[in-house]
Amino acid sequence: MMNALQKFGRQSTTMHLLTSILLILAMSTLDYLSGPELSFSIFYLIPVSTAAWLIGRRAGIAVSFLSACAWLFIDLTNHIIYSYPAIPYWNALVRFGFFLVVTLTLSSLHASQQQQEALMHFIVHDLRSPLATMMMGLDVLQFSSVGSLTEKQQAVINDNITSGRRMLTLINSLLDLPRLERGKMPLQLTAVNVSNLGQSVFEEMQLFAQRRQVNLALQLDPNAALVQADLELTRRVLLNLLGNAIKYSPKDSTVILRTKRKGKNALTFSILDQGPGIPPHWRKKVFNKFAQVEARQSGDSLAGSGIGLNFCQLAVRAQEGSIWIGDNTEAEHGADFSFTLPTVVPGKPG
Repeated sequence: MMNALQKFGRQSTTMHLLTSILLILAMSTLDYLSGPELSFSIFYLIPVSTAAWLIGRRAGIAVSFLSACAWLFIDLTNHIIYSYPAIPYWNALVRFGFFLVVTLTLSSLHASQQQQEALMHFIVHDLRSPLATMMMGLDVLQFSSVGSLTEKQQAVINDNITSGRRMLTLINSLLDLPRLERGKMPLQLTAVNVSNLGQSVFEEMQLFAQRRQVNLALQLDPNAALVQADLELTRRVLLNLLGNAIKYSPKDSTVILRTKRKGKNALTFSILDQGPGIPPHWRKKVFNKFAQVEARQSGDSLAGSGIGLNFCQLAVRAQEGSIWIGDNTEAEHGADFSFTLPTVVPGKPG
């Protein structure tokens, strides 16, 4: 349902307007055929809301006027006897006023939402620049000071670099979320080597895992070496999922990144941990944008169920894949975060 709404929201303004007009015609036809005994009043809000939210205030007002006129036409053609001839026109004016209230409310809410998203985008974008500068400085310090720093000093630099990279991944995810939600994220789909991808992700997460005293294991299916994917987007999905798994895993446990062919045209990536797992009643909501806030308010504790998982879901779906949560059946406790991506068929261009 959510995918259908997102796809509908990405259609052009002309398509939205045409859809609203067709909905008015459909509602008025049903209203006329059903006669005066059955009311279809609430259904006229569908085209009004569609135009107000997806197109804007002016379109919402125009559709409100058309809906009120259509409703008036039905009243007049049904030959209802009123005590005064002006009553149906007064009713139409009241309906138009009600539709206007709905239109102004929805259009204002949508405009406010867009302003908030723009503000967040500017703030997060401004955070990325100084963080990138800091990361460059740490990289220079790390390589230029080899041999002149103590082991403890080098460990501090490595910890800061790891934390900075995780922050940069989160910032990039926040910046890309609106584009993914609207289906406007540009994808660079190529034939991605799964082994190289897994090794690079493990190298980046190794220090974080060591600091948490968690082991990492890489188990790759040799029968599926390439996937059709956006390399950077997929890497960030894996970093998010691995970071969550490591963060919530007990000491001396093992987090596994496993790949396994699914059918002929897909490869499953699975991140298995030995943490507390995800309660069954949260599994359908855990990928929602602010599920972590809802979980904390209800007293539950979820492993990484905030914006990071929402980004993972949108990024995987943008690449024609699917993502889900299961139990780690190989351990007493733990979660299994899995997603699929299409494989590259040998002999065909990637």
